[in-house]
Amino acid sequence: MEKTTRKSVAILLLCIALLSAGCWDRREIEDMGMVVGVAIDKGKGKQKNKIVITNQFVNTLTGKKEEATVHRAYNLESAEINVYETSKYMSTLTDNTPYYTHLKVIVISEDIATSVDLMNLINWFLRDRQLRRTINIVIAKGSAKEILKKETEKGEIPSIEIWGTTKNYKDTAKIPIFLTIGEMGMNMTQKKSYLVQRIEPQKKWVKLSGAAVISGKERKLIGWLNDQDMLGLKFLQGGKQATGSGVIPVIDPDTKNPIVYEYKKIKSTINSIGKGDQLAFDVKITSEGLIDEDWNPNEDAFKEAYIKKAEKLIENQVKANVEKLLAKMQKKLKADVCGFGTRLKIQDYKTWKRLRDNWDQEFSKASINVSVKIHVREFGGKGKKKI
Repeated sequence: MEKTTRKSVAILLLCIALLSAGCWDRREIEDMGMVVGVAIDKGKGKQKNKIVITNQFVNTLTGKKEEATVHRAYNLESAEINVYETSKYMSTLTDNTPYYTHLKVIVISEDIATSVDLMNLINWFLRDRQLRRTINIVIAKGSAKEILKKETEKGEIPSIEIWGTTKNYKDTAKIPIFLTIGEMGMNMTQKKSYLVQRIEPQKKWVKLSGAAVISGKERKLIGWLNDQDMLGLKFLQGGKQATGSGVIPVIDPDTKNPIVYEYKKIKSTINSIGKGDQLAFDVKITSEGLIDEDWNPNEDAFKEAYIKKAEKLIENQVKANVEKLLAKMQKKLKADVCGFGTRLKIQDYKTWKRLRDNWDQEFSKASINVSVKIHVREFGGKGKKKI
């Protein structure tokens, strides 16, 4: 009995010792090189055949030190022939080992995106256990590292500010939904073309505008969509993809004055109507919105005829925007980022299976018919009513 008691006490003391030891693998935040942003550029000059990576670290020493202002973040740059070596070489530049668990955004430069297989470029980021698949991706118009050097208006860490801005797709029609590195890898595995938010430097800060078009087959940047293209894409995709505020300005042919329509809802249906070897689609777009502004002082917004006239003008403009986008995607870029392949797969899997290996090329030859119906539901308090 006494022997059993001693054994129990020993076990109890051992448990107490283990529990009181704290976190055996604890790392002090001051000793961690917390990376929140990464910029990837193509080397130039002596670094011509190398990949240049810039890490943006959170500075854990804030405030002032020896009368000099200490910034919230600092950048370190290294260059090697592959991403893994480049990232590991960063450890020789700082006493704080780079820690990537809190990485928010990766900025890829235009030069490297057009010349390197993007699947190879992000391979290490997808494989490393320390990195999360929710990291946001943006493509820079020009240099990626220059984006991380820009000072923010609020003095925040640039990478954190960019990461927050990528989520504002709900407030504007000028950018697509943000893309994560996990989604990027999945698209390339499926050889599916896709869009990435485009970022470009300004005098004082940076802005997100338009999108980079990535070929699923080539796995490289093949072109850009501008603000007008993005507006056409919102109407073409409809539903959840058409989040954000978008306006369609038109000119009244009778008065030569502008009318401005703001969409609130967009519904788009794409149907495969092709037979045999003739690939064809029918696109029907309906939208509800309001007249935000018009410069026709003598027109009565309460009159049905005026509303119908405005709706017709807006319908023609939306159709022109969508058809212009489709021409660009089919004839110039030859890439389907609009969802036609997905619809064909659902509606005619046999045809899709036959064409999927060379889908972007097949899409470029498809016949697409577009029809648009606009419903103006609100027009403010402008108008006259006879008593």
